[in-house]
Amino acid sequence: MQGSNVAAARKAQKRYAAEALSIAMRLALTIFAACVLYSCRAAVPEHSVLTRENSAGQKPVLLLLSVDGLMPRHVLQAHASGAALPNLLAMVADGAYAAGVRTVVPSLTYPAHTTILTGVSPSIHGITSNIKFDPLGSNLSGWYWYADDIRAPTLWSLARQAHLVTANVCWPVSVNATVDFNFVQFWRAALPDDEKLYGALSSPNLVNEFREHVGPIPFGDDFTLEADDMRVRFTEYLIAEKHPALVTAYLGSLDAVQHLTGPNSLATRQYLEHLDADIGALRLTIEASAPGRSIFAVVSDHGFIEYDTEIELGSLFRDRQLLQVDADTRVTSWLAFPWVAGGTAAIILKHPSDSSSRQSVERLIEDLQKNPDFGVLKVYRDREILALSGFANSDYVLALKPGFKFRRNLVGPTIVRHSGGTHGYLPDLDGMDAAFFAVGRGIPRGHNFGRIDMRDIAPTLAHLLTLPLKGAEGHSLL
Repeated sequence: MQGSNVAAARKAQKRYAAEALSIAMRLALTIFAACVLYSCRAAVPEHSVLTRENSAGQKPVLLLLSVDGLMPRHVLQAHASGAALPNLLAMVADGAYAAGVRTVVPSLTYPAHTTILTGVSPSIHGITSNIKFDPLGSNLSGWYWYADDIRAPTLWSLARQAHLVTANVCWPVSVNATVDFNFVQFWRAALPDDEKLYGALSSPNLVNEFREHVGPIPFGDDFTLEADDMRVRFTEYLIAEKHPALVTAYLGSLDAVQHLTGPNSLATRQYLEHLDADIGALRLTIEASAPGRSIFAVVSDHGFIEYDTEIELGSLFRDRQLLQVDADTRVTSWLAFPWVAGGTAAIILKHPSDSSSRQSVERLIEDLQKNPDFGVLKVYRDREILALSGFANSDYVLALKPGFKFRRNLVGPTIVRHSGGTHGYLPDLDGMDAAFFAVGRGIPRGHNFGRIDMRDIAPTLAHLLTLPLKGAEGHSLL
């Protein structure tokens, strides 16, 4: 995610050095756990045939964990980078994995997570960005929090139709989802009062139950390591106490620290090592809850690319009289508006038939393309936008080169020198691939699927759960 996560990441970065000892202790425990997993693996035949035969007639149990911003190379090249990731590497050895997952357009958290659950593109499922298109700010920067906006069947809804118990911890676009035990992702003020929102929007009494039996509720968009640790404990509690057949869970701290420090920083590596311990704990929990019939899948939504230059489209649009703002930077009127998504931006015309505003936008785009300082890689129009399967109803889409990102401030210099990491770029740029690792019942051991499409994940998981997912654009990898 972007924007609202940065403040949380700044807090987390100040603490990461002090957490090194804690991480080392966790790694010692998880290395021991990995050794146990390896020793157990040696006694199980290839492809876990005996496991499947011995559990015949028993329904599978799936834990789907998203680690926002996890890159395949973080794991598959861990030895080269010096990262200690025993639990993720154990999943590679014990199960199947993708060399890369081609993400969606735009490569943002909410569209990608919805594709993971549906097997269709953003232009079909309807979650086309993180933040809704809202030039006048009437929605107070509201995100696509509500599952009512999803226009395609989800794994949640299929499980409900099959009378399977479901649970969720903070998966994006989960407010009012068809989930039996639903702890939603939502925030407004990012203050302790947000806990009351969780209580009102999540399943009845679930927040009180967590607080009483597990621990304090992370409020707002708190995506520190401590908050993610608590989400892991909530997930473990739901598995142990509610016995769901499908559990979805989301961790956001890795995304937050990469936005601040980039994907190759020491802080990012330390966060990965910390989260690897959480992944090991969750694997042990799900396998203990359903011996011989558990499935554990770890996914992500996008990769990361480093940047050193930010482009403020809003200022350029103001200079061309395409939008106006007041003294508080609120938009008062607009003819064309940039819908910014990190490494890409859609441009929406208020009146598409207005030739004057369209010509102004065309001249602006031409000037951007001529000047290499703006980093424009490609411009999409008309049918080319349809082929992207994202940014529905846009009039133009601008894609940036690596090293550049769009700002959404609407004021200030048009070019700002600032470094960090982000996503939102075209999915085939190096570094944008998401991740997929799976282990358990029905998963071949040590198998590399190669580079897959994100739309293949939902059909694969539906196949493992024996759920009929119709209308998916992807296909089961199995």
